[in-house]
Amino acid sequence: MPRVEERKVQQLRGSSYVLTLPKEWVEASGLKKGMGVTVVYEPGLLRVYPTGRRKLELSMTVETLTAEQVGELVTACYELGCSSVTISCRSGMSDDLRNVLRRLREELHGVFVSQQSEGVVSVEISEVPFKSFEQAVSILLQALVRTLRFAGSGGPKAKREELDEMLRDSRGYGSALVRYVSSLLSSPEGTMPHYAMPLMVEVAVRMRDLVSTVGELLASGNWSQDSLVSLERLIENLSLHVADLLSTSAQEGLMGLRREVRELRKSGTHREVDGMLAVLDRLLSSLIRLNALIIAGT
Repeated sequence: MPRVEERKVQQLRGSSYVLTLPKEWVEASGLKKGMGVTVVYEPGLLRVYPTGRRKLELSMTVETLTAEQVGELVTACYELGCSSVTISCRSGMSDDLRNVLRRLREELHGVFVSQQSEGVVSVEISEVPFKSFEQAVSILLQALVRTLRFAGSGGPKAKREELDEMLRDSRGYGSALVRYVSSLLSSPEGTMPHYAMPLMVEVAVRMRDLVSTVGELLASGNWSQDSLVSLERLIENLSLHVADLLSTSAQEGLMGLRREVRELRKSGTHREVDGMLAVLDRLLSSLIRLNALIIAGT
């Protein structure tokens, strides 16, 4: 748990100010006298990081664990930004664990999972290949565009295996987006200000809702090609605006897209995808607020 302390700022001769660091944090970070730290500051906030990226490694032992629980636990650790996880279960694990491990390797980007013994699972995780938050969101949106385009071109008889693979890829990008946002909380990297983090988390959750809704819609078969074409166009336009998220011009484009989504819902033209449009509406609202916050702070 985070610890909160109040410390006094000291002033040296001249204009330099000094703030001492908690001894416990310094020792836990492996810092020694003369070693460097990275300081990131913005209005109302100062962050200090040990120079160089520190890995978050977890090891846990439990009494009982099903294969499904292992899958949820590994996914949660992945999204929290862990670099490695070792799970030991004293009573062993169920026979269907192998299938869960294979699914995790296929779905989560940069994950290497192995079962060391009957009751021990080891997970190594590499960093996600995103350079920015807007790039991560845009890549996921483009993956959804490809999925909708494939489903629309093949109609309800589109090859299920290929469609499942594309949806799995989109879910993986969704988890990678959450992982990227988590990494920003413990890293000085990135172009987004720290006060924008809550809205970034909200956008990441909305994006995962969008992926889930697309999967449910395509699985139901209750859609027309016209409705998929409309959704594809909306999401493709959204990806273009998101790529320019840090600019003032993005605000007008996002608001125009939201008006279009709301007009489609009001007209009832594509009632079979109304749930999907509702998710898009919420996502656009979150992105509009995030853009406004960033622009106001620059």
